[in-house]
Amino acid sequence: MTITKTKEIFMKYFYDDDYENSVNFMRHVNKLIRNGLITSDDGKALTKDDAIVKELIESNEFKAIVQEKELFDQFYQIIETVDKWKVSLDEPTMKIRYMKEPELTSVTFYAEVICDAPMVNVLALFSESDLFHTWFPKVTGC
Repeated sequence: MTITKTKEIFMKYFYDDDYENSVNFMRHVNKLIRNGLITSDDGKALTKDDAIVKELIESNEFKAIVQEKELFDQFYQIIETVDKWKVSLDEPTMKIRYMKEPELTSVTFYAEVICDAPMVNVLALFSESDLFHTWFPKVTGC
């Protein structure tokens, strides 16, 4: 596969907000690079040390997917300890759980909701979580 085609496919997934395919393709590209199967447009096998490959790997889009994957992995590690959570709502499209924080007067909520929205918009909302107290006065911190 050529580096030009590789960039084209990755950017299409990224700008279509197709997170899952972006991550899967990113993994695939890394394997192809390790095995020397990414080529320049003239057919020369490229390595991770070639400038054009570095340009892709160091692009803001590639870095954003890497960062999002790390955040999702962290998030899933946290919620895997479901034993501590009490179920408030358990429906196919929405699950809400809560947990009283030990030695604190606060409660932590976990919500799992299927929503038809671009991932970037959803993540933008979460990046504003420090403003939740202005939207919901009873929330004292996030």
